[in-house]
Amino acid sequence: MEHPADERWSGVQQAVIDTEYLKGIERCRRQGQLADARKSLAEFLTHYPADHRCPEILFLFGEMFHTEKKFDTAIAAWGRLVSKHPGTPEADRGQLRIAETLEQDLGKFEERHRCVSKSGTRQQGGDGRQAIARLSEKTSLATECVFRTNQPARLRLPTRNIESVTIRAYRIDMETYFRKMYGLPDIEQLDIGLIDPDKSSELSIAGYRGAPGIRHNRRGRGGIRPA
Repeated sequence: MEHPADERWSGVQQAVIDTEYLKGIERCRRQGQLADARKSLAEFLTHYPADHRCPEILFLFGEMFHTEKKFDTAIAAWGRLVSKHPGTPEADRGQLRIAETLEQDLGKFEERHRCVSKSGTRQQGGDGRQAIARLSEKTSLATECVFRTNQPARLRLPTRNIESVTIRAYRIDMETYFRKMYGLPDIEQLDIGLIDPDKSSELSIAGYRGAPGIRHNRRGRGGIRPA
């Protein structure tokens, strides 16, 4: 560059750096140009290794590989970010993206749990803590709609970390209950521990996967007909 002593030289130099960065970012946004974008941004990293945007570029490398469904390569790219710039917001985002890819794209639940545990306490906004809570939750039982008395009821049972479930069904004489209580208050609070179920069965969870100390299974959906 000519005239380095000019008072505007620093501004011009920064404009050149910004232009090189934006050139790679623009290619990243264009369909079919991810390889060119990576090449351009890799050159930027080589020329300006101390630039404050370097962590974001490393994060983008992982995103680009993930878009191309190169999941192992994406994880390696985010891993480089985590090791090179630990403690930065970009590194925390990269750690969580590694965890999400392990679970959602590769089905490696145990590795995903360990990965989230590393980043969860630092992640801004509580995303990591929410992910740990979601991985540790077990089940919630719910009806999908209100059923009429002449319809067979079906319940939805999403599960995680459970190898099998025991279903106990109880038949309630609604007329007798109504006459006694003059309504239907607190019907959910009945002490069923003192009552034998009309029907009981144990179901194994399809797709359950477990390992010592950590147990996971894919969320499933089952139809359960009570007595």
